[in-house]
Amino acid sequence: MNRRDVLRGGIAVAVATPAAAFAPPVIAGLAAIIAQYLEVKALYTAALDGVERLSELPSNPGFPTITSADLPRVMTIPGQNYEMHSRSSIDFFFEKKERSVEASRKMMGNRWADNHLANYRKVKAGVVEVFEGRQAKRELWEIETGLKEACREADRLADLMNELDDRILYGQCETLDEVRLKARHISREYGGELATETMLKVIESLAA
Repeated sequence: MNRRDVLRGGIAVAVATPAAAFAPPVIAGLAAIIAQYLEVKALYTAALDGVERLSELPSNPGFPTITSADLPRVMTIPGQNYEMHSRSSIDFFFEKKERSVEASRKMMGNRWADNHLANYRKVKAGVVEVFEGRQAKRELWEIETGLKEACREADRLADLMNELDDRILYGQCETLDEVRLKARHISREYGGELATETMLKVIESLAA
């Protein structure tokens, strides 16, 4: 869920500071800030387009994933899909297997349990090696194609755009024209809909 959805009230947000205690920052030249925001927004949109174009290159190796084909058949259930996209998901898969063995230790015996645990750990080491190899390949591809830098630039522009948006929403209006400018910004960017806490702060910023 993105920033727009949150400020519109798309999810419940816990606000530690009561609305009455909020002190809007004084901003000079709201029109200039809005103009800068729109300029950064255009750059951000272009940056996202660039990220999308690079992501669609035929050479894209895809995100590193471990599937059923990377696991011994004895560790999978026929018909069930296994996909692990992170080291933590691999850890979770094998921890679950190990817990199952430990739960059967008393009934099956220590030798059986120890042999299974040793085998699972050996298999896990191999799976992790495969995953890290695919991860390294993906990271190298992102660097060589410029995708890594493009994503970094898009993130930087997103942060700047959000900072400017905060200044527009919460900055103290000094004139009636600035009130109108802020209202138009909210209508254009949020469809005129803001979460209650956000709207209360915005209302406080309208009176000089």
